Amino acid sequence: MTSATPMPLAPELSLVALRQGISSAGGTHEVMLRVRAPKNPSDPTRRTPLRLALVIDRSGSMSGKPLEEAKRCVEHIVTRLQPSDSVAVVAYDNQVQTPVSMQPANTSQALLSAIREMESGGSTDLFAGWEAGAKQLEAGQPDAVSRVILLSDGQANAGLTDSSQIFKHCAEWLAKGVTTTTVGLGRGFNEDLMVGMATAGGGQHYYGESADDLHDGFDEELSLLKSLCLRQLRVKPIAAPGVIAEPLGLVTRNAEGWVSLSDLAWGSEAFLMLRLHVPAQAGGEMTLLAATLEAQDEQGQAISLHASPLVLPVVSPAKLLQ
Repeated sequence: MTSATPMPLAPELSLVALRQGISSAGGTHEVMLRVRAPKNPSDPTRRTPLRLALVIDRSGSMSGKPLEEAKRCVEHIVTRLQPSDSVAVVAYDNQVQTPVSMQPANTSQALLSAIREMESGGSTDLFAGWEAGAKQLEAGQPDAVSRVILLSDGQANAGLTDSSQIFKHCAEWLAKGVTTTTVGLGRGFNEDLMVGMATAGGGQHYYGESADDLHDGFDEELSLLKSLCLRQLRVKPIAAPGVIAEPLGLVTRNAEGWVSLSDLAWGSEAFLMLRLHVPAQAGGEMTLLAATLEAQDEQGQAISLHASPLVLPVVSPAKLLQ
């Protein structure tokens, strides 16, 4: 992201302190970094093209109802795509198959036939299946949304199974413009892995016992994807000298200090909570924090903006508690 092109309707980046002063004795202070997308597009009829890789876990642990429900979920998604969209279908157990390579979504009957023919298999190389889906989306068109939708119970027992390494790969693909949404199926799904992949991959996470449980979530997901205005969104908190800014929650922060956030639709917001470690200060005012945002707009153009520095008065510990 080296060049910057302003959006017709610019997002807002702000720093909101949870207390309107800092203690002269120093300590910690919570600050919310907020990104607010524009409320309305200049042309409300615009629709972002979708490129989806639908990755289905067909391993032995998914045999029976979980696999049948996963196939129903994928059918639900495919039948709601438009000719301008593209889709691939990947299936995996301990081996990966791609019954449908990336192609226009208007070939829905061939897609549905390939999905219905899937049968359960062996052990679960979840990472290899997910990665094959991500590779289907590599080098996509800049104005389209590229997302892996992984449907699984998350019981990875073959190939790469280290969660932290899987999360790292999800974050690396997010930096390339490929996001990850996960769908947990069945009662015994691995919530930590599935939620962590979605968080690191900049997508959403859903859970359901059946396809019927998930239909509303999928419709919400597709609606979100069709109306995205900020993608590959990341923010960089810039602490003042002597101040340490600690991101809170399950977030991905690279060596340069950038924190990845989820894509944003028109009119939506994203938040990052920070805990500031502040040294003792004699009095007056103190500059604590600034922030920078980088993203791509719906046309794939780079944008960049900066938040006004957060400056707060320094007060006594007793006054701060009033």
